[in-house]
Amino acid sequence: MKFTTLLPPAAAHQSGARRSALITDHDDPGSARFRVSAASHVARQDDEEPVLEIAVRSNYRWVILGLNRRLTLCAIVHDLAEGEAAYRWRQLMARNGLDVTGAGRPLLPPKQTHGGPRRSSLLIDADDPDYATHQLSGKRIGTPEGDLLQLRVYASGFWTQIVLDEHLGLVAFAAADTEKASWKAAQAGLYARGWTI
Repeated sequence: MKFTTLLPPAAAHQSGARRSALITDHDDPGSARFRVSAASHVARQDDEEPVLEIAVRSNYRWVILGLNRRLTLCAIVHDLAEGEAAYRWRQLMARNGLDVTGAGRPLLPPKQTHGGPRRSSLLIDADDPDYATHQLSGKRIGTPEGDLLQLRVYASGFWTQIVLDEHLGLVAFAAADTEKASWKAAQAGLYARGWTI
């Protein structure tokens, strides 16, 4: 089993010009198995509700996931085209009572790490991690059964683990009040489905 941390592309990090909203498992995004980006939205419901949109590309397919403030999975949409997936995602979120309007704020690496000696694997929706509503990081996990993508999301004092297979199917989803507890719960789901972790 091999873990590969998803990082911003090396060229975008070193240029120092703009922070990349993308994390991948390869320095060249075109050669990456998994490409992940995310945006923080405000959805109209009875009041304003923060919503996290996570877009993942693998094997020329897209999946877009939507999580509410309690990190409950509200929508998951698959498509070959990113634009069509995004359109259908907004429709599904609206059917679930979360009317997402506007582009949202992209999650970016912390400002103080951009252009520095090390790339940050963390994407946040603020310049400083202490003020972020949503935090996201990911790893590619090589297993005998195939590659998995582990996404770790933190918001409102809770950790959620989302695990996708290389075809972007949802393999495990678990939440807990600590990162370790959420990962143990996700691992239990993976073992139950026959994955060797």
